[in-house]
Amino acid sequence: MSYTIVYSDYNGLPGGEGNYDFLSGAQAPILPAVDLYNSFNFEIKATTAEVSAPPTQTVGAGRDGISYNNRTNYRTRNTRYGSSTSKPSGSYVGIHVARIPTAMRWVDTSGPDGDGIAQNEKGDWFNREVLSKPDGRGSGVTFKENPAPSGNTDFSFVTNTEEVTAAASFTIPGWNSLSIQGSYNGGVFPYNEFGYLDDNPDTYGNADYTSQTYEANNIYELPDKFDNLYKFIPDDRESTTLTFKIEVDWQLQINYGAYAGLISASNQAKILARMGYTTVTQTGTDVHTVTHVVNNDTGDWPKILEEILSTRQRSQEEQNERLGQTFPTTDIVVTTSKKVEAE
Repeated sequence: MSYTIVYSDYNGLPGGEGNYDFLSGAQAPILPAVDLYNSFNFEIKATTAEVSAPPTQTVGAGRDGISYNNRTNYRTRNTRYGSSTSKPSGSYVGIHVARIPTAMRWVDTSGPDGDGIAQNEKGDWFNREVLSKPDGRGSGVTFKENPAPSGNTDFSFVTNTEEVTAAASFTIPGWNSLSIQGSYNGGVFPYNEFGYLDDNPDTYGNADYTSQTYEANNIYELPDKFDNLYKFIPDDRESTTLTFKIEVDWQLQINYGAYAGLISASNQAKILARMGYTTVTQTGTDVHTVTHVVNNDTGDWPKILEEILSTRQRSQEEQNERLGQTFPTTDIVVTTSKKVEAE
């Protein structure tokens, strides 16, 4: 029996040693690590393969309490067992039950506010808007759903098991892919501490007035203009890991091979039931997790601090004008002294 899987060109097509099917996905991640502010463009695809429930899958048959006879995960069993080809749940050789993708999409409804698309290792949620903002260094990241190809696709489903290799072909509508592209802004490293002064011109000068101090946890919370920056502690983590979720819709496709027309309806239903399915046209949705490591660029903080001070911090003249402080202009002439010689 097959499962839906997600992969990228970087991860390699399913089935290769060291890739998605055989290990946990950690040695060949779906998305390669990127550096903060550096541009990238990765496409994530979905397909089906004869595997145990894939490591990225968090929801769906095989991960939500449905169990299949004679199936254990590759990482604990150290072999792949193809139950759909090699006597599926005690039935017939050469029957392919394929969970074929029909559509895939980014999940952007997570988190406490219902709009989160990514979560970091500390539990912070990021929505599309935050990750898409340019900050002068990074252009921001966009998440696309690429259109599905027109017409039908001829899909060959090859099953390799301990006992036999078999194949079946399906003619099915194509499905879309996803893309993540752009460059991460500094907001993915939000543990920065800023302290700044910003006096209120409406109350400045009152007898009990004290300078107004404020705190900000990241560069986006800083106002466009303020009076003076008095504290800056940057987020100096070497990297952060963002976790995304992807939904893959699927529909069941069955190829009975040499047994087409020979298996009774009751036996067909029995085969499906033993695999956790109820109908030959069953549909469902699997949820996969994809991680993306972003390496920090701590060497840029002096440059960023200089930019903040030069573009956001008001000059003394701007502060004086804003607070209504005027001072008389006095022309001062500096002259050199003359030595007076004694007569």
